[in-house]
Order: sequence, then C-alpha cells, then structure tokens
Amino acid sequence: MDYLLIVSLVGGVAIVFLLAVAKFTLRWLVRLVIVGLLLLVALGGVAWWWLERPATQSDTKPRSTPARRASSDRR
Repeated sequence: MDYLLIVSLVGGVAIVFLLAVAKFTLRWLVRLVIVGLLLLVALGGVAWWWLERPATQSDTKPRSTPARRASSDRR
C-alpha cells in the first residue's frame, strides 16, 4: 500500500471518530445545561417563596384600635 493511502485512511477514521465524540459530548453538554437551568429555576422559586412568604403573627405589629368606638344607635 502507498503511504499516502494509509495516512488518508487513518486521518478519515480519526475525523469520523472525533466527530462522533464531539456529537456525544455535545448531547451530554446540552442535557447538563438543561438540568442546570431547571435547578436554577427551582432554586429561584424556592428563594422567592422563602423571602416573600407572609410574616407570622409574632413578627407583625398589633392592629391599632380606633380612637372612638362606632355608635350602634344612630339618630
């Protein structure tokens, strides 16, 4: 066999192998990015819920009473 033919065959096989590895890696990278985004959205939702939840009764001030009671017998 000619030297140029052997080098061409080995180069072709190497290119095909590298493309297959790149495709496999790219698929896993896309999956990892999707999972990362879902985790980020979940953490953001939990943080929003945790920080925006209503305060408990012990944290709030008591309601102020009106200065004058409403009269029930209006004339």
